[in-house]
This record gives sequence, structure tokens and C-alpha cells, in this order.
Amino acid sequence: PTFPQSAPVHVWPLLMNTFDYICCGVINAVGVPSTQCPLGLDSKQLPLGIQCIAGRGHDQLTLAVAQEIEQAMGGWVSPSRIN
Repeated sequence: PTFPQSAPVHVWPLLMNTFDYICCGVINAVGVPSTQCPLGLDSKQLPLGIQCIAGRGHDQLTLAVAQEIEQAMGGWVSPSRIN
């Protein structure tokens, strides 16, 4: 899912800051289309992304915007290995 920060490490508490997940939940609850788009990696080599959202019935718009952003940002990048 999309969060307002890079991916959390596995030792984080199960319940994070409410804002970390409320945005995703609201979009799902109101039933508008959204597409997760990768933006690359942060300074710790963890994945970053953005959620493209459109009005009902405009699913294709979220896909088109996400595709443009992904191409501009260099596409999906594999995160670093966890040792």
C-alpha cells in the first residue's frame, strides 16, 4: 500500500501513526480508482511510490498517469537485499 513515507522496517509497531494508513483507507472506502506507481528508492534503498487517484469511472486515467510518472522516474527498481 501507499504510505506517506518509505517502507517501514519489520520491527516497527503493528499500529503506526493513523495518518500513515488513513489516506489509503479513505480512497478504498469511497470507491474511486487508484494506481500505485513506483518512484525509486530512498537513501536507505527502500521503495518509494505515489498513489495516482481519479474520479469514479476514470480508471484508465490513473493507469495513464502512473505510466507517465514511472517512465519519467526510470521505472521499477529492485530494493536492496536484506541480510
